[in-house]
Amino acid sequence: MGKLTSISLAGNDTRGLVVSITENGDLRMSGKEELDSRDIGDADSRYAGDLEYSLIVDAEFKDTMLLQLIEERFESEAEFRDWLRKKCVPGKLRND
Repeated sequence: MGKLTSISLAGNDTRGLVVSITENGDLRMSGKEELDSRDIGDADSRYAGDLEYSLIVDAEFKDTMLLQLIEERFESEAEFRDWLRKKCVPGKLRND
């Protein structure tokens, strides 16, 4: 597996999400929500359709986010190393 720059997350519905790293290093999550007037409080039913959106984590904070995710997800180095191996992400074990 080469360097990953974009993934699609399949949800349990048709909305779906695409997560990518932009050219300037930001993390971008894009999606689409199906809305009707009840979702936005429009009692007169004036709006229905899709709302496209993006959530951006600036490159400056991407490393912080990554460290927080690792802290929440893994309890040991071995668990993290096994996950890297399963995802075909290269890692090196060093004795300092």
